[in-house]
Amino acid sequence: MADRWYNFGKIPQRKKQTLRSVCAGFAFFGVLWFFAKKNWVVCPIRTWFGIACPGCGMTSGFLAILRGDFITAFQCNILSVPLFIGIALYCVFSVTDIVFKKDYIFKIETQLSKKYMFLIYIPILVLVVVLNNM
Repeated sequence: MADRWYNFGKIPQRKKQTLRSVCAGFAFFGVLWFFAKKNWVVCPIRTWFGIACPGCGMTSGFLAILRGDFITAFQCNILSVPLFIGIALYCVFSVTDIVFKKDYIFKIETQLSKKYMFLIYIPILVLVVVLNNM
């Protein structure tokens, strides 16, 4: 196991960037969690326009998932559970890419960046906005 960390310098630049992105994501979520605990998080879209944006309730949903309360997570934001699972899988695949020298993340990103995927992304975004405002 020590050999793998010793060879960190031999890892391709793309995989190093993926690892940095995962670490930055954990730091960002930690800051959001801190602000959510202090009730300092305010959604500007909800404040200015009176409607919930697709991200409204996401932090509360993630915190509910970490407590194991999936029903509350769905009530906070219906997209919080699938997004949390996706982020967790991304972290697992990133680590396996680096440790076992696989290219799972590249294959997934290639598939998700195809033009026809917008036919899936746009209805999901509209559905989340509609369901969050009910």
